[in-house]
Amino acid sequence: MAKRWWYCSWTPKGPSIPSPQRKESMTIFSLSMMTSSVQIYNVMNNIQEDHLQNLQFFAEYGRLAQKGNETRPFQKLLFLVRDWNWPDDYEFGFSGGRSLVESRLNITEEQAAELRTLRQSILSCFSEIEGFLLPSPGEKRPRRSLVRLQEFHLEKLTEAKKVFDDYPKMGGDDLEELLSHFVEDEKEIIRKEQEEKVERERERQEQQKREEEMRHEQLLEKLRQEAREAELKREIEMLREQKTKIEQEQARDREVDAKMERLKQEYNMKIELLELKLAEMRNASDKPPLICVIS
Repeated sequence: MAKRWWYCSWTPKGPSIPSPQRKESMTIFSLSMMTSSVQIYNVMNNIQEDHLQNLQFFAEYGRLAQKGNETRPFQKLLFLVRDWNWPDDYEFGFSGGRSLVESRLNITEEQAAELRTLRQSILSCFSEIEGFLLPSPGEKRPRRSLVRLQEFHLEKLTEAKKVFDDYPKMGGDDLEELLSHFVEDEKEIIRKEQEEKVERERERQEQQKREEEMRHEQLLEKLRQEAREAELKREIEMLREQKTKIEQEQARDREVDAKMERLKQEYNMKIELLELKLAEMRNASDKPPLICVIS
């Protein structure tokens, strides 16, 4: 079967694409990179950092179909920068585009680790990366000589053909095999995603169960704590009542002791009085009788 060259042009829409459309775009872009000899990446005005991030995201997805292959999985990438406004820095065409791409993908020590990883990932995905800078057509297009315009178009057509002729082409059998391989990998990815989803759901349910058990245990511990506190309060109240009774009994005992002491003192006083009377009586009995003589 005759070999033919393929190319695909892609215009990024940015990270604001909804999730379902983004997955479709990711699949289409990755498939086009694997089946195309030249991938044309359309950007407006300049090559921005988010363009590189989107490119890395789609390219890494496409590499899944090339697992086990240590070589660069894709062929040529061409950044087509439309409405380039700085021809003094980088001239229009391939020369300026190549210099612009080199400056954007240059890796330095001053860059953050994330930026260096981003550029290394892109450089490892493509066998060659080029750029082409297009001027803005302007609001009004000046009239030109048709002969000169035809020569210009033929010149650019020759350059474009050279871009595609320099790279190997992919035939129908190769494309069918690659598509089959890509579909199988896509099914494997979906299967793994479903398994991970089931596993995450199982872990979520287990975590929810553990949290419910923990809340139940905390509730039981709270009830036990309240029961212990109530028991301690009852014991404290009982001890206070016993203390009050003892104090009351002690007060009664002190009153009895005081009464007994008063009775004791009264008895002692009575005893002393009686003893005095007895002594007087004894003294009186010991005196001789008084005899009176009347003459």
